[in-house]
Amino acid sequence: MNNSQTKTKTVHQTTPTATVFRITRNSGIIFILIGLFGPFLHLFADSGKEGPLHWAWEISFFDSLGWAMLPFFLGLGFFFVSMMILEKVPKLVIKFTAISLIAIGSFYFAYTFISIRDFSNAGYYSLLSGIAVVSALMIWLTIRLYKTQEVRLLKIIASISRFMVIDAKEYIKPGKENETEYVKGYRKALKDGMK
Repeated sequence: MNNSQTKTKTVHQTTPTATVFRITRNSGIIFILIGLFGPFLHLFADSGKEGPLHWAWEISFFDSLGWAMLPFFLGLGFFFVSMMILEKVPKLVIKFTAISLIAIGSFYFAYTFISIRDFSNAGYYSLLSGIAVVSALMIWLTIRLYKTQEVRLLKIIASISRFMVIDAKEYIKPGKENETEYVKGYRKALKDGMK
């Protein structure tokens, strides 16, 4: 059995996934910093240049975009920070605050990118409110999916670790049969972890 080839293949498959989970879990502070620096985005705009979309000036567009970033990214940051809190009541309060901030940020992002001239005032603000609620719901569901996948990944890692440390001892004796049984046991441990 070519043991190094099997190990390398498994490591190459799991390393990017584990890296993404690690970066995402630790990104709460990064999101909060992005949100806090968002209102200063207009400092990088040209004050005399015509703005994109429905904005008369570029500086106005970046000012609106920056203020939309503040609640949106603060909400994302709070959401990821809440994952590290173990106590239920503070965790729920922070998650509710995070979802509210994401909805407010989504409202202002939609305000920045959608022109009011295309709708009546009531239709415009109803549309923006709908976008805010749907965006916050989608982000909440995405983060729940992320948590589910993280738990699944941790179960796979635990199952493989248990197999490698405890169960593999019975396959250590030299011989072709043992190597075949080892591979079968390894695959079974991997499948058990995916359940």
